[in-house]
Amino acid sequence: MKHLYIVIIMILLSLPAFSQWGIVGGVNISKISDSRSVTFMTSGHIGGTYDFKLSKKWYFQPGVLFTSTGFNLKENLVLKGGHLRIYALELPLNLSFRPLIVNDIEFLLNFGLYTRYGLFGNKKYDYQNLPSIKGDPFDAYNRFEAGLNLGFGLKKNQYSGLLVFQRGLSEAQKDLEDHHQVIKLSLGYNF
Repeated sequence: MKHLYIVIIMILLSLPAFSQWGIVGGVNISKISDSRSVTFMTSGHIGGTYDFKLSKKWYFQPGVLFTSTGFNLKENLVLKGGHLRIYALELPLNLSFRPLIVNDIEFLLNFGLYTRYGLFGNKKYDYQNLPSIKGDPFDAYNRFEAGLNLGFGLKKNQYSGLLVFQRGLSEAQKDLEDHHQVIKLSLGYNF
């Protein structure tokens, strides 16, 4: 039994050697699906990651991000425009496959799930012949969201660049079956 404790302690002490803290930040381009009346909105994200090395090429990478999503409204017969923006806390859980391409450059293939919880936000609808309406986006949109991540990129030493596509699995609006779609361009640094 004493030997088992020694093995467990050695494993726990060696875990930091196989893991790395990192910071990420970048640009988001987002909208909701199944709607012809919206266009993409540009926003951003910033946060931290933690890489657990599972094998030579595989990593598990959880993270915590402060992010913004939303969309812009197109002009039509009723609307002059407008927008909806949600600021949220996002928890991505990715598996990362990292084969070596050349020298110290690794190809990154990330896939996994994310959850996002809306902290605050705003919406504004500008009407053609009526006053603008401003308000809370959570009157009509859900605070909680879950979805899929898929990302491709490159990593050299501590620096990385990643292009990520996110597709919500849960409904964006409370009464409609549309979903958030986000394209992220992230730059990262691992300590």
